[in-house]
Amino acid sequence: MQKIIYTKNLKFLDKIPEAIGLYTIKDDKNVLYCDYSANIHSSMEYIFRNTLQNKNFAELSEQAKEINWLLKSSLFEALKAQLLFNSKYHPPLNQTVKLWENYVYLMIDYNRPPFIHFKENTIEDGIYLGPFRSRFLISDYLHVLNDFCKTPACDTDIFPCHLYDEQKCDGLCIEKNKEKVFNKLQKYFLLPQTKLIKRLKKEYQNLLDDLEFSKADLLIRKIRVLEKYQDNLNFLKVTKDLEMDIIDEKTEIQIKNGLIDLMIIDKNPEIIHSQIEIELDYRKNEVLAVNKDQYDERRVIYSYLKKKYPKMIKEIIKNKNDDIEKSKWRLNE
Repeated sequence: MQKIIYTKNLKFLDKIPEAIGLYTIKDDKNVLYCDYSANIHSSMEYIFRNTLQNKNFAELSEQAKEINWLLKSSLFEALKAQLLFNSKYHPPLNQTVKLWENYVYLMIDYNRPPFIHFKENTIEDGIYLGPFRSRFLISDYLHVLNDFCKTPACDTDIFPCHLYDEQKCDGLCIEKNKEKVFNKLQKYFLLPQTKLIKRLKKEYQNLLDDLEFSKADLLIRKIRVLEKYQDNLNFLKVTKDLEMDIIDEKTEIQIKNGLIDLMIIDKNPEIIHSQIEIELDYRKNEVLAVNKDQYDERRVIYSYLKKKYPKMIKEIIKNKNDDIEKSKWRLNE
C-alpha cells in the first residue's frame, strides 16, 4: 500500500490518485475506516470536505493520521480486497461513516396522486424501487417521460396540476379506472422502455443528418436518462436472484442472494457476511428494493456478472419482465 500523512489543510488530497482501488484511514495505531472506490481521490475528497455537514465524517477527520491506498484493476477486485480486509480487522468507523446515507427510494402509490415519491426508507405502504444513488436521476426520468409520454411529473399538491391544464399530462390523477392507473404506472416505471428509446435514437440520428446539433445534443441527454433508469431497474430485478460459485483470480467466491457470502483463498475459507445479512426478510412491496448499506456491493457484483455472464443476466431480466406483464405483481394488494 502507498501512504501519506493526513493534514487538516487537505493538501494531501493532491497526491491521491483518481483511480480504482482500496483505501484505509488510520489513527496512530489502527485502521479506523476501510473502503473501495472507482475514484479514490473523489471518495476521500467527499469525506474530508463535508465534515461540517456530517458529524461522522468530522469524527473520522478528527482521528485521522495516515491515509493508505492500493490500486486495483477493477471495482470487483477492489470490492474483494475491502470485504476481506473488513472481515479480518473490522475497522470501527465503518459502522458510522455511511457514504450511502443520502441514497433514496422511489415509491409508487397506485391509489392516489402524485403517485411517485422520493423516500428515505421503505416504512410506508407503497411499491419501492431502489435505492438510487441520486434523486436527480429519478427526477430527470419523471420529466423525460412526461415530455414524451405525458406521464405524471407533479410538482404540486393540487390535482390536476398545471401540466394537465397545459395539455402536457394525460391527467392520470383524475382517472377513475384504477386498472388504467395501475397499468400505466407499471408500464413506465417497472417495465423497459425499449420501443421509446429505439424511436428516440432514430430521431437523434435524423437530427444529426439534418445538422441540428443543438437539438440532437438535448435529445441524446434525455435518451441517456432513460437508459440509466433502465439499467438501475434491471439491476434491481436481478440482484436478489444471483446465486452461484465462481473462481476469480484464483479465489473461489460464493455469491448468495446477490452478495458475496464466502471467499476461499488457498483453501482457507473466509466468511464475509452473516446469514442475517444474506437472508434479509423483505416485504412483498420490496421486491425491487434492497438495503442502502448493501447497494454498492450488490451493484459491483451485478456489473461484474453482467459482463461475464450476459446471457444469464438477460434471462433473469426477461423472466422478471414476463412476470410483471402478466400482472403477477399486484404488490400493493
